[in-house]
Amino acid sequence: AVQVIGAIREVMDQLQGDLPGGMELVWVTDDGTFTKSMVDSAWINVLQGILLTAFVLFLFLYNFRSTLVIGMTMPITIIIGLFFMQAAGFTLNVSTLLSLGMSVGILVTNSIVVLEAIVKHLEEGKSPREAARRGANESFVAVLASAGTNVVVLLPVSIMPGMIGLFMKPFALTMIIVTLVSLFVSFTLTPMLCALLLKPKKKNSHSPLAYMEWGWNSVFDRLIASYRWLLKFTDRYRIAAVVLLLLVVLIFGHSLKTGSMLGFSMGSDPDRGEIFVKLEFSTTNSLARTEEGVTAIEERLRSLPHLRHMLTTIGKVEGIFGQTSEGVYLAQTLLRFNERIDRQETINDLVELVREKVADSPGVLCVVTVPDFAGGQGSDIEFEIAGSDLDTLDQLVLKAQGVANGIPGFLEPDTTVRSGKSELRIKPNRVVLADLDFPAATLGMILRGNIEGITAGTFKRDARNYDIVVKFAEEQGKDQVRDFLFPGVPGRPVSLANIGTIEESMAPIQIVRKDKNRVAKLFANLDPSLALGMAVEKLSAEFEEQVPLPPGYTYHFGGMYEMMSEGVAALMEAGLIAILLVVLLLAAILESFKQPIIILVTLPLALIGVFYSLYLGGYSIGIFALMSIVMLIGIVVNNAILIMDQFNVHVAAGMPRHAAMVNAACERFRPIVMITLAAVLGMLPLAFGRGIGAELRNDTGLASAGGILVSGILTLLVMPI
Repeated sequence: AVQVIGAIREVMDQLQGDLPGGMELVWVTDDGTFTKSMVDSAWINVLQGILLTAFVLFLFLYNFRSTLVIGMTMPITIIIGLFFMQAAGFTLNVSTLLSLGMSVGILVTNSIVVLEAIVKHLEEGKSPREAARRGANESFVAVLASAGTNVVVLLPVSIMPGMIGLFMKPFALTMIIVTLVSLFVSFTLTPMLCALLLKPKKKNSHSPLAYMEWGWNSVFDRLIASYRWLLKFTDRYRIAAVVLLLLVVLIFGHSLKTGSMLGFSMGSDPDRGEIFVKLEFSTTNSLARTEEGVTAIEERLRSLPHLRHMLTTIGKVEGIFGQTSEGVYLAQTLLRFNERIDRQETINDLVELVREKVADSPGVLCVVTVPDFAGGQGSDIEFEIAGSDLDTLDQLVLKAQGVANGIPGFLEPDTTVRSGKSELRIKPNRVVLADLDFPAATLGMILRGNIEGITAGTFKRDARNYDIVVKFAEEQGKDQVRDFLFPGVPGRPVSLANIGTIEESMAPIQIVRKDKNRVAKLFANLDPSLALGMAVEKLSAEFEEQVPLPPGYTYHFGGMYEMMSEGVAALMEAGLIAILLVVLLLAAILESFKQPIIILVTLPLALIGVFYSLYLGGYSIGIFALMSIVMLIGIVVNNAILIMDQFNVHVAAGMPRHAAMVNAACERFRPIVMITLAAVLGMLPLAFGRGIGAELRNDTGLASAGGILVSGILTLLVMPI
């Protein structure tokens, strides 16, 4: 898309020189600018994540060479992943960029585990080559299990059906590609670089780094000692272990209550710097009168801050199903503002300013909207009432509008109910027509010719054809219709009033039908603080309480809510399948069905961090945030896998099970902290980024970072107990 738009802009620049004097082509807006800016912003987030992850590794290892190893493997992993993405036919878009951004902190975890094992053997006095061989061999099972869980969790997401599945497929497959590449790099490039670059540390070194490492290790060793004491204390006094577990259960229960308050939504709409103002005047308006009203509103809007362009269209607007999109009484104004990074006000602040400007405009219905995450227009709420009688439907949907007006957070409620347009209905007198031997079809053709004209021929000139239309001279007034003359007996034409009945009535502008039923619809936008799912629940409850539906009439929510409901159901189904696949995979690798069940205890711990982080950030549970919860199924178990793998090693060596678990947790404490901090810091740029298009990534990054952080902390406490 960016390449096509760039080519069009080049042609536009060429056309500028060919225009007559006083004319100018103005490029108002395009999706390519937003897409390119969003891609650049996402790559900046990826780079920031890589730097933060490298900082974590240096903080724990205080070794430039080991940090260099990770600093080389991470970009190489992404580059190889991009190669396979191109082979799979993917482009850099919202889904793939979000996947790459979230992969930064995750793809390095495999290399961290391998590197930490290699460094441990190197410090024991082994040669770099031998340390690399033994470290890679020792960490093989744990890394394979953790990478395998990441892959199997994403497989159900990649085959999700529906509209949401089209967004999720490239996300899931991109992360699968990057994870498999990371696994390959962890056991090939990482050990080779360690064997070539790492060197044993000098003993009794007095360099500043040595003192910093000694100070950090001293603090960390005391932390591990305190952790070991806590595990032994809970092992000796089981009541303390029970109290700790009950406390975790209470926190989990409170987080579920907090999660129920968040509500579901499609996610945050990106700040594209564009606002649409739909204007609807009286259906009796002429084109000239509509133009006068539009000009008055344009004058009001010109004083808006950061306004770059304003483009108005009269006669046709971008409507959704159920809304009229054509008519001389309709107009639409596109307001193009500076990019988000060039102004202090958010797009929601600008929307409020626009609403204030047009609030008291006489004789016009104004609806202010912003493009959704897919770039199109639509209302947040589409409430549909289906039935047989149009008048009853109109009454019901007007009552629903009254209900919506009474609910805080509902903005600009509107319905499909409109005053009709006057029409002349002509009923032929078939008895008189039969006496005149005048077919009714001929009467209709002549009437059409009198009003619209008749195409009598075609004029060809060069490569173009022009229709030749014969019509009456246009005169204002409907009274002339009854005086139209038609052929009667020879020499005596008859007027329309003598061969038919002329009735003046009101005709509906449109009749909406869906699933073979007549439908009346309510549209409304929502305040950013009110989630779509919560809004639907409130409107449903209030409507059912205040407006009883007659027999044969039903209501339904369509549009964005219908798409969101399908996506939520599909993601929940994918989550259940993912849990089953994780159990089967771990059972195959660990050769036990009991241990995978114990590992899955860590899954609810991630929900605590997800719900609390979304609550503190002021976000609802969007589709991409819900997808991150499914993705966390394969991530948060990695810490438990590391502990369980080391536990199995000690048990195989003959150590008692309780002591084996305590030692395994303490020995894996350092790598768990490293990979947890690396994953969290790698996602922080996504969570707190403020670049163009960052709204699509903020809630997902925050939910993932919170889930990984809290699950990492609680896994170290709950898993050994």
